Amino acid sequence: MAVSLSFAQILQVPRDGTGVDYLLSLEEATKAALNNNFDVQIIQYDTLISRTQETAAESIYDTVLEASTKYRRDESAGVSTLAPTESRTNDHNIGLSKKLPSGTTLETDWTNNRGSSNSSSNITSPYYDSTAEIALTQELGKNFFGLQDRGKIKITRLEIENAEFTSMDKIEGLITDVQKVYWDLVLQHERVSIEEDMFQQAKRLYDLNSEKFRDGLIEKPELLDSEANYHLRANAVMQAGNILATKESTLELLLNLEQVSVRVIPSEGFNVDQQPVEEETPSLEKAFSNRYDYQQAKKMIEARKIELSLNTNNLWPQIDLEASYARNGIDGGSFKDGTQDISDEDNPDYWIGVSLKMPLENTKERAQRRSAELKKRQAILAMKSLERRVMVDVIDRVRNCNVLRDVAMNQVKVADLQSQKLEAEMKRFNAGRSDTNTVIRFQEDAIQARWLAAQAKFAYYSARIDLRRSEGVLLSSYWDGKIEQRQ
Repeated sequence: MAVSLSFAQILQVPRDGTGVDYLLSLEEATKAALNNNFDVQIIQYDTLISRTQETAAESIYDTVLEASTKYRRDESAGVSTLAPTESRTNDHNIGLSKKLPSGTTLETDWTNNRGSSNSSSNITSPYYDSTAEIALTQELGKNFFGLQDRGKIKITRLEIENAEFTSMDKIEGLITDVQKVYWDLVLQHERVSIEEDMFQQAKRLYDLNSEKFRDGLIEKPELLDSEANYHLRANAVMQAGNILATKESTLELLLNLEQVSVRVIPSEGFNVDQQPVEEETPSLEKAFSNRYDYQQAKKMIEARKIELSLNTNNLWPQIDLEASYARNGIDGGSFKDGTQDISDEDNPDYWIGVSLKMPLENTKERAQRRSAELKKRQAILAMKSLERRVMVDVIDRVRNCNVLRDVAMNQVKVADLQSQKLEAEMKRFNAGRSDTNTVIRFQEDAIQARWLAAQAKFAYYSARIDLRRSEGVLLSSYWDGKIEQRQ
């Protein structure tokens, strides 16, 4: 895998206690997940396993070695007085065969036979017969010049590419989850900050009321109201901290950090007002250029076209051009002498011929071709349907991003106004022109507004991630698109 990230590249912030905090940007977190996440590694093996199918498909071009050795002793009774009462034969044979991409099969054989008998009619006993032969078979009908063989390998390669697209799409889905968890962690940090601010304000209100109660400026119910509010805000801080710890654990699990007592802290925050407005046309162009499912659909059509071509070729008769050339040598001395006679003596044996085999109805082949033609049409329709879904999906996500961006910016303004309102009310309270209940209510309004603003920003950032995934560019921003062999 081309992505790597060592923790030396990450800013380490010593933490009081037993652990170390890591400040991670979104890019660093994404790359750490790509490098360390177990699910990412498992998915990569799907592609690596599928690649072995290409080697298996190309095995039809492997060179095949055949060898045999035989011994026979025959003492069968004969019907003639000239027949031997005992004969012995030794055969030692070796041959090579190989199929070429041109549809040509080449075979070479070297046979050695040693024979002996006690027949009175034998001139030489024992004798050594060695023969060297080369044979050629060229397919001219079905599998015309290797058309079928090469086509099947092409289909296998397309299937492997599609398997890789599937793996990449799954990994992109995991990266989508990682980035959303990252921004969710940012959201929870913001929530803790909000609750801590409100806790400090509640404490401040309680302290002020305590002084006023001692001075006899307020009644006890107002003191108790502010004290209850103080404890509620303390509980809210603890609950927010607990949720934050859970989100940290989720991200640490996705990043598969091996260090003990590690805490991941996002180094980035929400910044909605500086994000550009999304546009439909560029997003659609990216989607049709990069989406893995769209690339799969195109490869599927290509594979169906090849399959149709192969099934059309299957309608042809099987026509084979066959030829061979052999020379032999016979000697009474040894195998070596017999082999030497192959080149010393002019005793060739050659032949050439054409064979034909053709089913008259071709029922099976016609059905398979019809099936292949229908599958090609189906693949084309599937791609057209996908194109429509991609267009709708991208356009919806672009609109969603822009709407959520405006909502988030407006919600930030609302939160700011509510905070200003609370601040102004606190001035009135300090001047004795407001009461505890109103201040607490304004605090709740400010908390709610700030929390809604944070959620709106998170929703916008999540929508941006979904749009990048819909465009098919989320993973390619962090990965070169190659799954490499693991050791």
